[in-house]
Amino acid sequence: MAYFKNQRLSITKSLTRANIMENQAEAIAEQILENSGEISKDYIDIKFNEIISITEARIECMRADLLKWFIGIIGAQTTAIIISIFLSK
Repeated sequence: MAYFKNQRLSITKSLTRANIMENQAEAIAEQILENSGEISKDYIDIKFNEIISITEARIECMRADLLKWFIGIIGAQTTAIIISIFLSK
């Protein structure tokens, strides 16, 4: 919160140095900070959703790979058991 107060004060001082009345400078600074906060929240939401979708895609790919490996291992074990049964006779 202190960061935003410092930013608001800094923006207000810059605007008053540019010959803008103080109350107008404060209103402009407030609008800038509010809009930049909304933009960053939207940006964060968009990026967060992108990261989630990429992560979900990777998890699905890993699930498919694991399933292939499990089926292969089960097939190899079954083959080994069948061969050992026939060789033991």
